[in-house]
Amino acid sequence: MTARSEPIRELMSQFTKRSTPIALSLLVADIVLLGVWIWAAVYSEQSLVKVLFALLAGDRISALFVIGHDAAHGAYTNHKRLNQIIGRIAFLPSLHNYRLWQIAHNRKHHRFPNLKGFNSWSPLSRTEYQSLSLGSKVLQHLYRSPLGLGPYYIFNRWLQDKFFPTPRVAGKVSVGMWGDFLVLVAFAIVWVSMLAYVGSLLEHTTPWEAILWGCIVPFVTWNYYMGLAVYLQHTNVRVPWFDSESEWRHLVEGQQDVTCHVAFPSWFNFMTHNIMLHAAHHIHPKIPLYRLHRAEKALAESLGDRFIRDTFTLSWFLRTMRDCKLYDYQRHKWLDFKGNARSEPNVRTQPMHTL
Repeated sequence: MTARSEPIRELMSQFTKRSTPIALSLLVADIVLLGVWIWAAVYSEQSLVKVLFALLAGDRISALFVIGHDAAHGAYTNHKRLNQIIGRIAFLPSLHNYRLWQIAHNRKHHRFPNLKGFNSWSPLSRTEYQSLSLGSKVLQHLYRSPLGLGPYYIFNRWLQDKFFPTPRVAGKVSVGMWGDFLVLVAFAIVWVSMLAYVGSLLEHTTPWEAILWGCIVPFVTWNYYMGLAVYLQHTNVRVPWFDSESEWRHLVEGQQDVTCHVAFPSWFNFMTHNIMLHAAHHIHPKIPLYRLHRAEKALAESLGDRFIRDTFTLSWFLRTMRDCKLYDYQRHKWLDFKGNARSEPNVRTQPMHTL
């Protein structure tokens, strides 16, 4: 990054201390809670109770994923090998390929956040949108709506880049990627088979119902969580996107320029392992999730008005989804699907420092 961004990174380095006991405690707690919520969703007889516990199970899948995300950065415990083991364990319920994730996320997304083609939710230009078929346009309208958050992540990110090994992500598929994939397949088979067996033993449910409430609904819920989180972290009328690596290098002064802080209640941050305290993580990915609160607070104080912050409300979220449909990469403005500008230019015409 720039010379100006180095003091900020040095500030964030104060929060990189890791604690293996805290890390293991969080992992065990989330695994236990996931098991309890799945058990409750399957064994409960009332439909509303099943829905509640299935949603809670999806929440714990997302929490475990955040742990896996930290471990994949080597930021979770003090031990490299233990991080690798924990990362794979934590990624199992979300069915994410550990090695593929390291490449798609660590090497691509963190290197060039908000560079088109490297990242989730890369917005189309007006010209690209107009060239789409009618069916593809309908999909774009779905994906850029609240209902489309889950389908977008499932079909555009997970299936394409995070599950099955393909050259699309790494250029060359390794034996290790196939090994991680086979572990995920084996886990999925065991998960579904156990639910089907339990369902066959219960009088008030069937094997298919047990699979629905104990696997499908939690997994879909997790994907909506993930789609929402990734969208909010880098989509904002004040946050620019780029279709040129050279322009990205020239105009982005630091990761704080392309990352949003979306303020949620403290209880939500606690439940989600601080995943929305995202700016500090981008500046220094080695900050463990249990130190992010203090790091984000220090970052906000350091950046002042340059800290991109919004408080989450339903009206703010719907307004953001309305305004951020397409992107004008020349004028750096967000557009709606009709091509109307929905933001002011959100990059400097000249960089404060060259990279």
